Amino acid sequence: MRKKILMVTSFYPPYHVGGACLHVYHLANELAKRGYSIHVLYSQAAYYVKRKTNPSLNSYPNHKNIHLHNLESFLGKAGPLFSFITGYPASRKIHDLFYKDYDLIHYHNISLIGPQILNFGTATKIYTAHDHWLMCAFNNYYTNGHICNVQDSPLICSLCLMRNKRPPQVWRFSQLLKKSLKNISLIISPSNYIKSFLVKNSITQQIVVLPNFIPDPPNRCKSIHEGEYFFYAGMLEETKGILNLLEAFIGTDKKLIIAGKGSLEKHVRKVANKYGNIKYVGFFNHQEIYSYFKNAQAYILSSLCPENSPLTILEAFAVGTPAIGSNIGGIPEIIGKVDKNLFFNPYDVHEIRETVMNFRKETYSTDHIKTIFNDNYSSDVYIDRYIHLINGSVHATKNSG
Repeated sequence: MRKKILMVTSFYPPYHVGGACLHVYHLANELAKRGYSIHVLYSQAAYYVKRKTNPSLNSYPNHKNIHLHNLESFLGKAGPLFSFITGYPASRKIHDLFYKDYDLIHYHNISLIGPQILNFGTATKIYTAHDHWLMCAFNNYYTNGHICNVQDSPLICSLCLMRNKRPPQVWRFSQLLKKSLKNISLIISPSNYIKSFLVKNSITQQIVVLPNFIPDPPNRCKSIHEGEYFFYAGMLEETKGILNLLEAFIGTDKKLIIAGKGSLEKHVRKVANKYGNIKYVGFFNHQEIYSYFKNAQAYILSSLCPENSPLTILEAFAVGTPAIGSNIGGIPEIIGKVDKNLFFNPYDVHEIRETVMNFRKETYSTDHIKTIFNDNYSSDVYIDRYIHLINGSVHATKNSG
C-alpha cells in the first residue's frame, strides 16, 4: 500500500490526558520514521474540557512527516460538549479533510468528537478500542465506587451520567453508533479482555488483539537512593485504587513511593507526611520516571476499574522491573507473562498487603523481564504487526469493493 494515514483522536500531545493519547503520539511518530505520511485530526478544545491549565508545548516534538489538524468548532470551547451529547462533530471545516487520498483512516478515542465522524471519508477505516467507550460513556466502566454491574441501556446510562454531574448522551438513544460502526472494517483491541467485552456486547466487526507498545527506554537511568521501595506512577484518582494502596502500606516496614497528580494529591501528601514509609515525589516526565521504575522492587498498580493495557506496566518491564497488580481487566494478561501469582484483589487491602509482604525481587530475572518486553511490547514488534494488519485490511477492502 501507499503510505498515507489519517488518525482521528480527541486528544493528542501536548493536548492530552492519558495513556491512549500517548499511544497515538508514539504510533504516529514510529510510522512517520518509517516513511509514512501521517495526518492527525485532534481537538485542543477537548483538552480544556478535561484540564484547566495550559500544557507544556515543547514536550512532544513530531516527526517532519506528521501533519496536525486542530478541530476548530463553530461553538468554540463548547464544541466537545456538543459532540459528547449529540454524537456529531461541531465543525463544518473538517469534512473535506477526510476526502484526501488516504490509504487508511484510523480512529482512536473519539469520545469528544462523536461517532458520526466514522461516516466521513472513503478510505479503509479501522478503530482502536483503547477503553470501554463503545458501551460506556465513562470509558473505564467504573461508576459510583464500583465496576458497572447493570444492564446497559440509554436511560440507565444517562441517569448515571447525570448523577455524576455530566450531561446525558442523547445519541446513545439512537442507532447512530451501530450504523456508523458499519464503516469500520477492523477493530484493534490492546487486550483479550477488551475483545471479550466487545464481543459480549454484540460488536460484530472483526476484532484483532494487538497489545500496546512503548518506545525503548533511555539507555541510562540514574540511581535512586531510597533503599528498597515499591513504586506507583500514574493518576492519583479513586479508580486507580490509591486509597487502598496507601492503607495496605500503613503499619508495614515496606516503603512505597508515589509519583503523579490528580484529585487525591492532597490526601496522598497528607498520608506521606504522617507515615515515614510512604513518600510522594510529585510529577515527572517520562524520561525522569524511568529511574524510579528501574530501581524499584516492583511497580504496583491497584486499579479498581478494569484497565485495558496500561503503559506503566510496560515501562516497568522495559527496564527489567517486575509488576504486581489488580486481578481484573487486561492487567493480568501483562503481569502474567512474568508470574501468574503477582495479582491481587484491589478491593481487599489485606490481600494487597500480603502480596507486597511476600514479594521477593530476587526471584525475577531482570534480563528475562526485558526479553518479555522486547518480544511483546517493543515498538519494532508492534509496528511490524500493525503494518501487517493494515496492509491486509486495505487489501481485503479493495477486493470486497
